[in-house]
Amino acid sequence: MKFSTLLIGFTGLLASTVQAGIFTDQPFEKVTWNSGSKYDVIWNDDGKSPSIKTLNNLKIELMAGTEDTQFPVDVIATGVKGTAQKVSYTVKKNIGPSGNFYFIKYTSGSYTAYSGTFTIAGTTGNIPNFDPNNPGVPLTATKSGASTSTSDASSPSSTSSASAAGQTSSSSSASPSTSAVPKSSGSSTIYPSSNMAGLSLAIVLLAVSYLY
Repeated sequence: MKFSTLLIGFTGLLASTVQAGIFTDQPFEKVTWNSGSKYDVIWNDDGKSPSIKTLNNLKIELMAGTEDTQFPVDVIATGVKGTAQKVSYTVKKNIGPSGNFYFIKYTSGSYTAYSGTFTIAGTTGNIPNFDPNNPGVPLTATKSGASTSTSDASSPSSTSSASAAGQTSSSSSASPSTSAVPKSSGSSTIYPSSNMAGLSLAIVLLAVSYLY
């Protein structure tokens, strides 16, 4: 009885931390957007709260980076109703470096959702503070780490300073309102669900070991 009650409570806790609503159909992981071409961003209601009918002022952005460190690239559209379920976007030739580290971000008030990562090809340009060879670490942190390493190769401070800088960037750019985010079909598994899954498993195992 105690075990069942604990599991029910734990399930309710997880449900309360997950914010859903938008599920991205296009683009997804195996999609490539090419420089100068026009594409549609297409989404659906995933059947979970909040309904897209309640999202009346969506801002849709093109982003780059990883789960922990996100960089704004371009604003695709603003003032979009969730029920529109599609907006079009033409890829600018100088939008940023080519690579498989781009994704879509949707925001409306405190609501935030993301697509999975996809590729943009044939483009040039720079994204402020973004290193395409190391998408998860801000460029300033990479340079800081390299400088520290040069002055004292044996010092562990170069690693810790880069890590700390990356965490700072994450807290300022990633939305704190979303503990887990929906992903596109076939999308990569970036974004916070991986951390939540690990935490969930650890708590369940702890509960089982305590009760038995």
